Parts: sequence; structure tokens; C-alpha cells
Amino acid sequence: MKQFPLGTIDITPAALERLEAAKSHVDSLLARHQAGDWGDVDAFTQRMNERSSTHAEPVSSVYELPNSSQIRIITSPDRSLTRVLLAEEVEQREVSAVEGYDAMAPTYDLGTNPLIVVEEPHVEAILRSIPITNALDVGRVQADMP
Repeated sequence: MKQFPLGTIDITPAALERLEAAKSHVDSLLARHQAGDWGDVDAFTQRMNERSSTHAEPVSSVYELPNSSQIRIITSPDRSLTRVLLAEEVEQREVSAVEGYDAMAPTYDLGTNPLIVVEEPHVEAILRSIPITNALDVGRVQADMP
């Protein structure tokens, strides 16, 4: 995997305190993040990070420290800033489908849209479950109409 620039590194005081308490070094976590070792992220985030690392989208990693603290590292889409913070410092909020799609709107004209990357396997699974004969029968019925 091609490494991406980290830009300016911003570490929150709380994250720095926990790193020091765990005798862990932020440099090693940043190196893992930049090298594509995303740490303790789920499969969805792993797939998004693999794509995001070569596109203008955020890259996110989570690492558990020996003191059970979780450090999150997030690199901005333009690669100008990488934030190191505690996982609990990350603001998460639920949004409606309209708000979510609106937030993703800047990516719609890119070569591949991250929403499509996420949704495509589900759409393909639905399409695979539909018998082809049904689609062909519908087409044939329409073709037979005078």
C-alpha cells in the first residue's frame, strides 16, 4: 500500500496523557496508521480506509494501549492534518439519510463514490437473489405486446 502524507500532527492533551501513562509512543502508532495497519477497526472501516488512503477521504485507525485506553488517529481528506485523540473524544452523531447523502455530496463526482463502494455488495446480493428468468419473462411479455 502506498503511504499517504500525515500533514500537521495534532494530539489532544487527554490522548498525550494516556499515551505517557501507558509508556507508549505516538510515533509508532502514526507509523502503523500511515503504513496501512489500521489497528482495531471493523471490516467496514478497513475497506473504507483501503480506498480512502488513495482517494481524498479521511483515514481512521484505532489502537488499544496497554492501559486499555483506545487511541484514534484520523487523517483529513486533504492530508493536511492528522489528529490523535482518545476514542471517547470523537464526536459521533446520527444523521438522517438525507443529511448523510448531503454530507457525501462532494464525493459524488469522483471516480468511485464511497457510498457506492459500501452499498454495491448489498445491491449485487439482492440482484443475484432475483431469478434471471423473471427479468427475461418481463422483457419477453413486453416484447410480445402489440
